[in-house]
Amino acid sequence: MIDYALKRSKRKTLAISVLPDGRVEVVAPLRAPAAAIDLRVRRRKRWIMKQRRFFTQFEPRLTPRRYVANETHLYLGRQYRLVLKTGIADLVTANGAHLVVTTRRTANARKTKALLETWYAARAHARFAARVDALFAPFARRGLAKPKLAVRSLKRRWGSVSRAGTLTLNRALIQAPMPCIDYVVVHELCHLVHADHGPKFFALLSRLMPNWQKRKMRLERALAHE
Repeated sequence: MIDYALKRSKRKTLAISVLPDGRVEVVAPLRAPAAAIDLRVRRRKRWIMKQRRFFTQFEPRLTPRRYVANETHLYLGRQYRLVLKTGIADLVTANGAHLVVTTRRTANARKTKALLETWYAARAHARFAARVDALFAPFARRGLAKPKLAVRSLKRRWGSVSRAGTLTLNRALIQAPMPCIDYVVVHELCHLVHADHGPKFFALLSRLMPNWQKRKMRLERALAHE
């Protein structure tokens, strides 16, 4: 048995969508019998499972970090070597090929992680906001309002758009190359027009970003195998 969220509409046919987080949505005609809907979902079980496996391969799978000296960390697709030192203030700086974490006392993994996460978060919000501004023009021409941006740590998604109009992006994306960040931004903005992943959604995405599939694969390679 596959659980699904059911929506009724004035459409004449039934549509089944699998979302990136594995949830199944069904949009059915107003008078479609519940038994007929259940039967249709059961008959599409193999396709639904295939779609879920497809989306699973693109879930964030970053290698666990230990936050020790000489460990590599990513920022905008580049690898940086971690340098730990003591100084007069707690701060993080990018210096050439190094991420330098300075602490007032001898650093430990917990402190280093906290400082790096704060540093990543600040840069993520600034970079993501700039990319939303740069990529929103096609959606503005449709009369859409620019969504409010939120940056959070997400376990299973790179981004999402809420019905209230909030665009949430995974903070870990700041480690990816800029073309990959742009892909996620455009993908989520397309959901302002088409909520599901139906043919119209992918047609719009392909029109705005013809090479989106290559960017998606690059994102998977960059952050799943660092």
